Amino acid sequence: MDELIKLNNSLNEIEITGRNYSNLLSEYENKITQNGNTKCSALEFILDLNLKNRDLKKAQFWICFIFSTYDFENNDERKISLKLINILDVYLKEYNLLDTGSIEFSFYVIFDTYFHQPGLITELKRHETKLLIDQIYKITKIKYSLEKSTSSDLLLSLQKIITFVMYFGETEGKLILENYFKTHFDEFIRECTNDELEIY
Repeated sequence: MDELIKLNNSLNEIEITGRNYSNLLSEYENKITQNGNTKCSALEFILDLNLKNRDLKKAQFWICFIFSTYDFENNDERKISLKLINILDVYLKEYNLLDTGSIEFSFYVIFDTYFHQPGLITELKRHETKLLIDQIYKITKIKYSLEKSTSSDLLLSLQKIITFVMYFGETEGKLILENYFKTHFDEFIRECTNDELEIY
């Protein structure tokens, strides 16, 4: 895995901007699958590495990488989902100790990925979906400013969750909305929840 460590470290030398981001994605997608690595196993290793080092910038790059190059199926979807759940767990436990701006942006990208890729939920085993639901519950308990411009990524994360809870199944999705979101301290989130519940 030395080549993956070197690849991850090389992000220190690159200015990641909109101008070169798409080229980086293609280049790194080719590199992580060299030397017999699967894309899934390589990403599991790299994300674990950055979580261990609490390197939010690099972790954020790879979270965005997953979103932008998503092509996982079956058990690989399950493995990626479990890794994203682990990231949520670590970030939520250390929310007040780390850069909350970076964490909240990562929250948004993670939940946007779940929104676009329902297999990340449907491929989970029953006890594993509970792990994700537990993280969702913790996110709903974060207090933020009701001045929307100062908490936009966290707010967008909550909106994404509201729209994808249906992937847990109608009964479970409705329970999540009613128990976690309908009583949320932010009136805007409560309104979004009521709108979503009208669909059920």
